[in-house]
Amino acid sequence: MKRLILSNRYIFIFCIIVSSFSAHAQKESNQIIQNGEVKILIDSIAKLVQHYYILEQTGRDVGAFIKKKQKEGGYNNLSYKEFGNQLTTDLRENSNNVHMSAFYSEQKEKRQETILSKKLDHAGEISNYGHKEAKILNGNIGYLKITHFTKWKFFEEAKTTVSNSMNFLQNTDALIVDVRDNPGGFEDIVAYLTSYFFDADSINLQEYYCRYQNSRRKIRTTKEVPGKKLSTIAVFILVNRGTGSTTESFAYILKHLNRATINWGDYN
Repeated sequence: MKRLILSNRYIFIFCIIVSSFSAHAQKESNQIIQNGEVKILIDSIAKLVQHYYILEQTGRDVGAFIKKKQKEGGYNNLSYKEFGNQLTTDLRENSNNVHMSAFYSEQKEKRQETILSKKLDHAGEISNYGHKEAKILNGNIGYLKITHFTKWKFFEEAKTTVSNSMNFLQNTDALIVDVRDNPGGFEDIVAYLTSYFFDADSINLQEYYCRYQNSRRKIRTTKEVPGKKLSTIAVFILVNRGTGSTTESFAYILKHLNRATINWGDYN
């Protein structure tokens, strides 16, 4: 069994699993895909994109493009790895969405998570849930360096870390939040951090719409948080080209709610 994983950060996350003859079961990623298997994959991916993508017309256009390219031989004589790379390029260029990705992965037995494996997960305790540094600079200026916004499974632990950071910085006169080279994470911990910058009741920050289920999910701040809120001090957010995904949302939200000034630049 071989697995091609197709993911999109904001729109959908799913995998395509294609069963094949046992003789092909353990192919390495640098081996050439048979044309018949390519067709199965492209037809499956096109169908899924057309069904799940948030913009219906874009989903149809992307599906039509990759099917046409496959019929014309555009994916012939590619290894599994090369196919994933080329498909990623085609998905992104035709959707104008850099979150869409495709890559090859051998089907592996899922390992049961242990206390040790959880501790060693980079998104968890070993990285302090993304809170790399909190300090007070000259002039009573707070500085908070966040390298990522962790994972859902660490939500409760990460909330404690966020509260600890904000409580340490609660008496500063201004705050710098450094999210340069922060690739993102999950929205709920961003909303929890954002809660510290507003005295108001719960604020609706984002709303996600799932077209195929016709359902919506709102991301909101938390009214009550441990410690003192920093709702009146000036906030400055440092971003650069490595700031991505959910972290971009964090900067965008605070800017457009007139709660922060965005500063662009690399380290110096």
